[in-house]
Amino acid sequence: MKNIVIISLLILFTGNAIAQTKPDTIVVYKTVGDVELSMHFFFPENHQMNDAKPVIVLFHGGGWNGGGPEHFYGQCEYLSSRGLVTASAQYRTKKSNGTTPAECVKDGKSAMRWIYTNASAYGIDKDRIVAGGGSAGGHVAAATATVKGFNEAGEDTSVSCQPKALVLFNPVANNGPGGYGYDRVKPYYKEFSPYHNLSETAPPTLIMLGTKDKLFNPELAKAYQARMEELGQRCDLILYDGQEHAFFNKDKNEEMHYQTMIDADKFLISLGFLAGEPATLQSFTEVEFQKEENPFVKHLYTADPSAHVFNDRLYVYTSHDEDTATYFNMLDWHVFSSENMKDWTDHGAVMSLDDIAWADKWAWAPDCVERDGKYYFYYPVERTKIGVAISNSPTGPFVDQLGKPLIDNTGQLEHIGIEPIDPSVLIEKGQAYMYFGCREPKVVKLKKNMMTLKGDVQDLKIKGIENDKEHFGGFYGEAPWVFKRRDTFYLLYSNGWGKTSTLVYATSKKPMGPFTFQGEVMDVVSSWTSHGSIVEFKGKWYVFYHNMDLSNNNYRRSICFDELTFGENGKINKLKL
Repeated sequence: MKNIVIISLLILFTGNAIAQTKPDTIVVYKTVGDVELSMHFFFPENHQMNDAKPVIVLFHGGGWNGGGPEHFYGQCEYLSSRGLVTASAQYRTKKSNGTTPAECVKDGKSAMRWIYTNASAYGIDKDRIVAGGGSAGGHVAAATATVKGFNEAGEDTSVSCQPKALVLFNPVANNGPGGYGYDRVKPYYKEFSPYHNLSETAPPTLIMLGTKDKLFNPELAKAYQARMEELGQRCDLILYDGQEHAFFNKDKNEEMHYQTMIDADKFLISLGFLAGEPATLQSFTEVEFQKEENPFVKHLYTADPSAHVFNDRLYVYTSHDEDTATYFNMLDWHVFSSENMKDWTDHGAVMSLDDIAWADKWAWAPDCVERDGKYYFYYPVERTKIGVAISNSPTGPFVDQLGKPLIDNTGQLEHIGIEPIDPSVLIEKGQAYMYFGCREPKVVKLKKNMMTLKGDVQDLKIKGIENDKEHFGGFYGEAPWVFKRRDTFYLLYSNGWGKTSTLVYATSKKPMGPFTFQGEVMDVVSSWTSHGSIVEFKGKWYVFYHNMDLSNNNYRRSICFDELTFGENGKINKLKL
């Protein structure tokens, strides 16, 4: 998606922004007595009234009893950012106007006729008019496409009210016996119920429904779809497992709120009403922030930062400590990026345990590298395995195409090591090297496809640490990270877990060593785990690390960074915190 789209989504979906979202214009489309009914318009960026863009008119839910156009402002904002003219229509309800469900349908039809009549004045393409809605509003939208009667007295019925497509969020579209509202519309349900009025003229339809919906249950939805298909018409039914009625509302389930918009987007793309790529769940959860002081990420707990520069932008991949964590039971990985080290974007979770068929727990310290336009994400799980996933973007989403671990110590502890965790990858002169291991530093070459080992796993030798004990000196604990500066390779790692442990380093003239211990990189941090990375960005060097300053809890850590300098002899000037 274009940056401008993502920015608009951030404005919309941060905090309580939906309530602050305002339409571009509000137009009265119908007057009944002293009641004025309005259309709340959202226009695409740079929209001109002489354009010919598709439009979607959305009708709010509320059981024909209440509700208002604001209910669909979120969907309007998103779909307008994708190029649709969008409108959320007001209609009469029992609470506001003392009306029956029949008047709701009359108003829906009036709204669609008004759109057809005024299309040219609002830059709308008459051949790409869509109706949509949720619950009772979904019924109203479906009725404009299927029901023949319930027209407002005196209205010009020669003007069509039938949309070219329907996008329905758990619509109560069957009002017969066993369907929603039957007791209220029993005398006229056969004329009122969209299901009972389906015909060969019904437009392509998308129905999005939770499997636990009791008002328009999955069996009724499947019957609706089957009847549409009998008539030779398209009806896509998406069932969302475990979701109840109104599941698409943000206050019910944010992820489902976003997912239904994405699925509606894909449906409209398939009809040729939209072009390009829809948003991803990740783009909806992006957060913009600035570094004020360390820790620089404060809106969630993060650890194990792996920093890389791709296309003149710095990306930091992290593990994610849960807000209530009492152990390292991490579930997903995040990525943050910046072009100036001040302004940052949290791109959301790039991958989670749910995306891995062969792993169930412990999404620990990751790394990511780029090769030939592809991004390879390496991640340790279950303390025994390392996987690799691929994306076309440094912000993912990443896909486990291999479908199995790249590294697995099952049955080969002596060869792989007792705890193959903390992978990091360096590409030097076309050869990729992966470093990993807890207490036992390991290295292995990767083939050019980055998903196959090239040769055996080898011990990574570090000289000068033979007599050092855990938490002191050059003892190797975990978190290997290798980078090159000038003609020297630097191995950054943690020397243990405790009040005296910190990040230390060793150097070598070869990427596979042996390395020679040099000393500490930085003072001891507050957390008893240390994990970091060092990267050059725009002429300066930075060390990324984590502490527990925000939480005072070793299982809820936060990432930091500081500028790092080197002496003339190439040694790292120890960072004083």
